[in-house]
Amino acid sequence: MARGQATAKASNSLELRRYLSASLNDGWKRFRKKLRRCQKGFSEKAVHDSRVESRRLLSVFELLGALSTGGQPEKGRRNLKRYLDTFDELRDTHVQLMFVAAQVGDFPGLRSFRDALRKRERRCIKCTAGEIRRIKVGSLRRSIRAMEEELRSPPRGASRTQLRPSRLVRVLQQAFTRVERQHRRVAPDDTASIHRVRIAFKRFRYMIEAVAPLLPGASQRHLERLRKFQSLMGEIQDTEVLLATVERFQNNGKLDSLIAAAFRVQLLHRRRRFIGAYLKQAGHLRKFWPLPD
Repeated sequence: MARGQATAKASNSLELRRYLSASLNDGWKRFRKKLRRCQKGFSEKAVHDSRVESRRLLSVFELLGALSTGGQPEKGRRNLKRYLDTFDELRDTHVQLMFVAAQVGDFPGLRSFRDALRKRERRCIKCTAGEIRRIKVGSLRRSIRAMEEELRSPPRGASRTQLRPSRLVRVLQQAFTRVERQHRRVAPDDTASIHRVRIAFKRFRYMIEAVAPLLPGASQRHLERLRKFQSLMGEIQDTEVLLATVERFQNNGKLDSLIAAAFRVQLLHRRRRFIGAYLKQAGHLRKFWPLPD
């Protein structure tokens, strides 16, 4: 049973275990396929596809980790997270380069900054490609096999009782409660507090996506709302990282101080605009959970 062919509703523990097992197996196959493609030809599309499938598989791990008493989901999550972390510097550099390159027309003095980012991108591509080619998935495979075995034949005790639809709903509620708790601690001038909301919301969103076919209210439209809200917080974080990069280049003498100051003004305006949009949307968090029937 593939992810998209799951029943519209899990009415008992057996159906839920079957669905999660199918999702795990299907996600593993797609992850391996995209990883091999990325190892054979390190292109922008191959990297993107590999990261997407990694995120999808990670969503199943996140959910199983919350539902299961065993340690295998957490082991698998850590292994997969290390793989995703391999792309972090390349991804940040690429995002910064695209934005800076688009600003060169208004800020000609940014050309040296743009060229430095291009040089960094080439270095990141070479380094990341080498790391990806050396990736071994034996430990991840063993964790997945152990998870599949537990889903097929759960041991007596806690694991058998936790893999129930009612438990699934409680886990999703707990994940959303963490989002609300972090949002209540947000200070508009503290982007780190918004980033903490983003981390909690990302986990909640991944869990929803992992079992979307089982949730009547998890329509494509609703999932898109979740994605857009997370992307909004991502824009704030990306701007914050770019501000730090500008400061670092200025301190190293690689970026003229006047150009850096003018560019920072624009970035700070951009950050304020995104924070304002976040605060407006976050005031209606309840539209994300509980799901509409």
